Amino acid sequence: MGKRTALLLLATILLTSCGGGGTRTNNATNFAGTYSGPWTSPPLGQSGQIQCTVTQAGVISGTITNTTLSINGTFTGNIQVSTGALSAVANYGANGTNTFSGSVARGGNDHLLANYIITANGSNYSGTFDLTPQ
Repeated sequence: MGKRTALLLLATILLTSCGGGGTRTNNATNFAGTYSGPWTSPPLGQSGQIQCTVTQAGVISGTITNTTLSINGTFTGNIQVSTGALSAVANYGANGTNTFSGSVARGGNDHLLANYIITANGSNYSGTFDLTPQ
């Protein structure tokens, strides 16, 4: 084998063995953990805090605070294992419920990031959350 062929073979091996290390798949096991952080919906004009746990199966349970309205509630739902789709409900008891539907991804420092549509009082508003692992 010539020197040129050996160099080409080495370059091919190096290129094919590298890559993919920074890619995460969107499945609930990658989302499992305990999180806390802000949520906001600028079009709705409201924001607050979420504290939750996500199980290996993608089940979400925790609490939510709407600091704009000074109300607290439960935050429950699911992240679909195959797609990262978010479906959750904020239940504020006598103050009603809001639904969250959207997508979840991992951000830098393992943050749990979401873009969603929040349905409040029959109207839809965009929103985001950025939750830090605890």
